[in-house]
Amino acid sequence: MDHADIFDNLLPSRIMFDTIFHQKKLVTILKKPDSLGRRILLVKFGAWDPQVCPLNEYFRAGMVVLECGLLNQMAQIAGVVGVADLDGLKISHLLYFTPSEIRKLIKLVQECYPLRLKGVYVVNNPALFELLFAVAKLFLKPKLLKRFRFIGRDYEKLHKLIPRDRLPEEYGERRPRLMQRQRLTSASVDASAAGRMQLDFEAIAYEELGETPQLRRDTVLELRKLIHAQSDLRCPSDDAFLVKFLRARKHCVEEAFGTIQKYFRVRELHQDIFQDLLPSKVMFDAIVRQSKVLTLLEERDHLGRLVGVLKSGAWNPEVCSLNEVFRTGVVVGEYCLLDERTQIAGVVGIVDLKGLGFEHVRHYTPSVIKTSIQLCQDCYPMRLKAIYIVNNPPIFEVIYSIAKLFLKQKLVDRIHFIGRDYEKLHELIPRERLPEEYGGTLNNYDFDAFERGLRSMEEFFVELSEYGYREQEA
Repeated sequence: MDHADIFDNLLPSRIMFDTIFHQKKLVTILKKPDSLGRRILLVKFGAWDPQVCPLNEYFRAGMVVLECGLLNQMAQIAGVVGVADLDGLKISHLLYFTPSEIRKLIKLVQECYPLRLKGVYVVNNPALFELLFAVAKLFLKPKLLKRFRFIGRDYEKLHKLIPRDRLPEEYGERRPRLMQRQRLTSASVDASAAGRMQLDFEAIAYEELGETPQLRRDTVLELRKLIHAQSDLRCPSDDAFLVKFLRARKHCVEEAFGTIQKYFRVRELHQDIFQDLLPSKVMFDAIVRQSKVLTLLEERDHLGRLVGVLKSGAWNPEVCSLNEVFRTGVVVGEYCLLDERTQIAGVVGIVDLKGLGFEHVRHYTPSVIKTSIQLCQDCYPMRLKAIYIVNNPPIFEVIYSIAKLFLKQKLVDRIHFIGRDYEKLHELIPRERLPEEYGGTLNNYDFDAFERGLRSMEEFFVELSEYGYREQEA
């Protein structure tokens, strides 16, 4: 066995629990997750005493904590962030962190464990840490390297990443929040428990998108310049319109501008969908209220994401055309994107295929499938974070085999097939955020309020229809 020095006889009862956890608090899992539902692992390298505890024992304790943490479903789904506290780090510590030890530690965390490490926040880092990090960078993959944040002693900066009420008092919180004598068994924290957290969307914007007020101002100005430089494009240039495109592309100005160009090109290309596209001109009653083909759940999921439900099998081709479903979907999508929370946290979709049959599938030609995917994936500033497919019959494989030809791999990876196992769905969306038909507790959806919300934005849609590419003069 590789690294038998770590894994041989690796049991909670065989590690130096009292020294590492109770006395020194070298490795601690904080009691509450962060604003995104991620477990917080606090590691105090500077508090480690090599004379009391060998580095290898430190590693062994860390592996036990990881194994136990990964039994937690929320850690599997939302991931983990690490706070590496280097207060007290000295040359005497560095002598033990040889390149081979650093490589071993990184390999275990980065390659050998099913750990979704979403961020590493380094606090109280002294100048000599640069020596360690210079070696560590040789073994870190670029993806993980980008997730490092160097905080120093600026705890206000840390509070933008982790709400201060989730942190111990030594990092700026008034009350201690550590699990001081934590038992090394998995706490049963699921999506349902995480769903009760108060989400901080400003923190989510910073962590997910790298967004700060200054970055937002700067990128809006740059994007506005690109738009004004394109003389044949009439485009809204107010901050609210531009920011949603920037957020969809994590404030990459060039990519956001490219999406805006596609956004207006597709409106020009598919007049059958976008002509006279107003909330008052779509078949809301037939598509939404009566058949419930499209709905938005009133509760967001535990990560702050909007949850939309598409019931493809409930669509009746004899009542309305597929094109009318698309038109309604676009109106609903535009309406959703007016909410900054949706721009930041994104959307998850439940695609319910109950009742899907040949009478539906024959309308989904390759060109129709390509158009629907193009709208969601390339032309709209929608952060589509996951698609959960439920009640999927075998005939759906025909549609999906075609869809995969047009889906980017990133989106394919976000598609989950649930079938009729609603318990699996509850691991992804808290059951108290789901309708009763999916084993949840929500009922009595207010379709009238939904329609009023859409119609209240009628003027926005009228104004939007006036923008686009100018016709070229002959």
